Amino acid sequence: MADALAGRWARFAARNGNLNAKDIKDILNATKQLGDDTFPYSAGHGSAAQRRQWFRRGYLSKDLSELNTFAGDDVERLIGREIQDELLKAFAPLQGGARDIP
Repeated sequence: MADALAGRWARFAARNGNLNAKDIKDILNATKQLGDDTFPYSAGHGSAAQRRQWFRRGYLSKDLSELNTFAGDDVERLIGREIQDELLKAFAPLQGGARDIP
């Protein structure tokens, strides 16, 4: 989820002139090196490809509800249905609120 929200922030910062195309490219290149499959002390953050995918999705999305990384069968298998339900419940208010970042 952090990677998706970082993408949302990067979109906002780029539109306000605080990040440029090179900055975004550097961020995407960095994500190639920061995954559970590439960094020995990382666990539970996703592979480098998954983290890059969620950053890109956050950057391109105009709707916060598209960034719900807690949904899906893979998460249920990883953390269990009970914890997944708690996370989905906590995320629910965000899905109906702030949607659009120009």
